Amino acid sequence: MAHALFLPAVVLVFALAALFWLIACQQFEFLGNRFLFLAATLTYPVYLLHDDIGYMFMTRLAALSFAPALCILLLVAGVWLAANAAHLYLERLLSTVFKRGVAGG
Repeated sequence: MAHALFLPAVVLVFALAALFWLIACQQFEFLGNRFLFLAATLTYPVYLLHDDIGYMFMTRLAALSFAPALCILLLVAGVWLAANAAHLYLERLLSTVFKRGVAGG
């Protein structure tokens, strides 16, 4: 029974590996560069947010008896939304401020 709980995680790991392999083989040209650009811009915010937010939400959702697969799905969606907000409202704003400061303006 315990191994059934890890099945969604195993599927997710293999799906991500397949996704990265397809990206490396340039199989996403039909999506245009916009999709890959968005994915690339969110990597650093996701890196910063996933650990702390992930641990906090996983423990809270598990305490509320959410199914593990639902916990992972909600966590991925939440971290993606938070990373997108961080990119749009922090990184873009601060990059213009830093560019002006470096340029001396």
